[in-house]
Amino acid sequence: MKEAYKRNRIFIYAALIAFSLYLASFVLYPQKLPNAVIKYCVIGFDTIPFTTKVPPDVGGRYINNVSNQQDINCFAWWEFIALNWSLPEGDFFGKPFDTLYPVQWETYITKEALFPPKGAPPVSWNSLAAVKKNITLAGKRVSTTAKILTVSSKFTPEALSRFDSTVIDSGGSQQVFPFNGPNWLGAQNNTNVWYEVRLNKDLYNYVVANQFYNANNQVTYVSKGTRMSLPYGVPNTDTIGAIECKAAWMEVNDIKNPKWKRYKLSKAVVQDLNTGLYRNTVLALVGLHILHKTQSQQSWVWATFEQIDNVPANPGNVCDTCGYNFYNPHCTNCSPNQPPSYYITPGGRGPSPIQVTRVNALDQSATSVNSTVQKFIGQNYPGSVWQYYQLVNVIWSQNYGKTSQDSLRVPLNTTILNQPGTNVANTTLETYIQGSACFSCHKMATVASSTTFASDFSFAMGSASAPATKRSLSKMSK
Repeated sequence: MKEAYKRNRIFIYAALIAFSLYLASFVLYPQKLPNAVIKYCVIGFDTIPFTTKVPPDVGGRYINNVSNQQDINCFAWWEFIALNWSLPEGDFFGKPFDTLYPVQWETYITKEALFPPKGAPPVSWNSLAAVKKNITLAGKRVSTTAKILTVSSKFTPEALSRFDSTVIDSGGSQQVFPFNGPNWLGAQNNTNVWYEVRLNKDLYNYVVANQFYNANNQVTYVSKGTRMSLPYGVPNTDTIGAIECKAAWMEVNDIKNPKWKRYKLSKAVVQDLNTGLYRNTVLALVGLHILHKTQSQQSWVWATFEQIDNVPANPGNVCDTCGYNFYNPHCTNCSPNQPPSYYITPGGRGPSPIQVTRVNALDQSATSVNSTVQKFIGQNYPGSVWQYYQLVNVIWSQNYGKTSQDSLRVPLNTTILNQPGTNVANTTLETYIQGSACFSCHKMATVASSTTFASDFSFAMGSASAPATKRSLSKMSK
């Protein structure tokens, strides 16, 4: 009896200790509980759910189909909301000055990581957050998992030679303006704009399954007469389809300024253009493209968003005290939207402000949807930074989009596609080509190592490289 009593007492004590540790864990490690109640913004016959689930396509009870511009605008906002929810999912949406939790699209793989040098396979999706890069920071060699960015611009050979080719797109990313000359974008605070491209898991799985990270495999695939066709989202399923997010970040050089409570912020490491050295900084999101291939939009949904303080809504309605990011209302001799006249080189001139205006007025349907969604966010998520972002416009097709990609070669036929009455241009991503539409460039996107075979509108696929051949290896050894 005594032995049994002792065993029972020990068991009770152990249970009490375990329960106490469990309770303490909520104090030591606060649990992030998901929102139990989903909030809904209703606009006409469309409903925008506020949730982390990215919509695979229109269909179902929220947006039944796309019959007009408002439908696709609401779908774009639905994508934007889901992709910009902080992870792990918390009880907040757009908390000001939050740099601890990345938003969903920031957890996607970078273009550089999906297509490593020499045709090597990328790391597993589940290990992305743990991947470290070795860099020299403040004179010390360190390993970091931080976001590492470089400005998207054409570089002189001298400047390019100073940069880390494992981080930077050495082929020259062309986000602002695809032409052979200086094309960086300077903000009014005398800092550069930085860019990144992120690709979702469905696109990652497609690349890995077909070993398209090796450029040779892409060419072999299309040479057999099979066009490249990236996966599309299927309504009412968990198949999201291929998503590419292209972001423009403005550097924050006065973090205590209350203006930044209106921006999505992220900590990052950037490689300074004037020195070639890495340094820590904080970035503010000023522009975001969301490219999404869906079953009903197989020519992709092309949505673009901006922070509302970038430039005046239109040149005739300027606020003298608003502090625009890329426009100075007091500069009388500034010609707007002019590419810079010089390269930023090591030891040379640093970035200077570029005067930017919006060439195409925001679409009327977009402004109407923006007003409703922004007001809804302000009322239901007080203080959220996302109420200070706006949809610029969306390109979509009323013709299902199949014919536009039937061709094996570029240019893809986009003449059958319904497009908005105005060109869709983001002032931070198409600063110097606001008269062009997304398809103007993307219909020319090719697979890696080809100038003719189409890559289904994706420039990212062309970033793959091929393994070194025996001949090239022998040259390297000499």
